[in-house]
Amino acid sequence: MATTPPPTTPGTYHPVGGTLVIPPQPNVMSYALRQDQFETLCDGEISVSRSVRDACVGAFATGITGLAAIWLTLDWDLAEKQGRHPMPWVILLCTLTAVALLYGIVESIRMWRTQTNSPYGRVVRTIKQYFGLPLA
Repeated sequence: MATTPPPTTPGTYHPVGGTLVIPPQPNVMSYALRQDQFETLCDGEISVSRSVRDACVGAFATGITGLAAIWLTLDWDLAEKQGRHPMPWVILLCTLTAVALLYGIVESIRMWRTQTNSPYGRVVRTIKQYFGLPLA
């Protein structure tokens, strides 16, 4: 036996896509969102920040490796006597490493604020609760 949807009257919920319901509101367009579409939207909002943060982590790790290589393998006295002057390069590498660290920290803080203290974060938490996803 085929079941027919119950008749709808103004002010009641209309079934959409089987299990989703959307309350009718005047002058408001609604869109039924599947869980996979929602997760794609969540990833898209902070993907640029995540990429920048990951690049900063890579630059910081590279800078630390370079500094360790310079400090552990360079004979400072011999380099100065030969007129090679490695200190400006060390200062430049320290500066780039510090900038990568600071920018990575700033991006991490911005991502955290976007996920927790923004209107975007509040909507995401509400929809995650609807889908029964973990909030973390």
